Amino acid sequence: MFARLVAIISIALATLTAPASRAESNCGSNPDANIPIKGGCLTVDTHIATAGAPLVVFIHGDSGLTRRYTEPLQRVRDAGINLIVLARPGFKQRDGRRSTGPDSDTYDNYTPAVIDGIAEALQQLRTHHKAPRLVLFGYSGGAMISGILMGRHPGIAEAAVLVGWACDTAKWRAWRELSAGKDGIWPNSLSARDYLNRYPASARIFAITGAVDDNTKPSFAQECVDMLKARGVDAGLEIIARAGHGGVLRSERILAALQEALKPQP
Repeated sequence: MFARLVAIISIALATLTAPASRAESNCGSNPDANIPIKGGCLTVDTHIATAGAPLVVFIHGDSGLTRRYTEPLQRVRDAGINLIVLARPGFKQRDGRRSTGPDSDTYDNYTPAVIDGIAEALQQLRTHHKAPRLVLFGYSGGAMISGILMGRHPGIAEAAVLVGWACDTAKWRAWRELSAGKDGIWPNSLSARDYLNRYPASARIFAITGAVDDNTKPSFAQECVDMLKARGVDAGLEIIARAGHGGVLRSERILAALQEALKPQP
């Protein structure tokens, strides 16, 4: 009777732990395609030009990996830069591979679990590719996440190029509700503004925003850049004339910022 009870308990425990085991096995063993993290895996698209060279990791906006990124990402590859395109939790790569996580239509998702999961993946990417320097390249929601990462996980990257960066999540969402009738405050999301005082003094921040951006207006990034500069962090904002929220991605200044961010510190 006792042996039978033990067997029943063992089967029950195996059933309870099966989902976690499946999540790990589904991640596969190719770190150039899938990165295992706590509770699942994140998909990546890997383009390595020079082994052991500095690494750029691109984090997309809240609409997913759409075609709007084709031109700017190809420009980075053509420049011979090692580039990883990371699909945020719940989003898909262009080839259909999906990162585990909350549904991608749940916009209030700059959560601690999402941020910390991406940080875990970034640490593995740096180790796997033996990158002496890592630069985050974030656009819109991806810039928001990158900005949070730089302070919540100090040292996760040496620099960040933040395109269309609103920085202050609460202020941005309140303004979007008034200006465009969008859903207001995102109560579950973190804000880079709350982590600015934890950015390493050695960090370099390159914010780039379109002059006529009606989503992440330049004043949002300017406020946080000024706060970082007041702490002695090397931060700056470049405003692209006549560019809107999407049009800013066509600016060649993004590649120039990435190339500068990849340079070793003196």
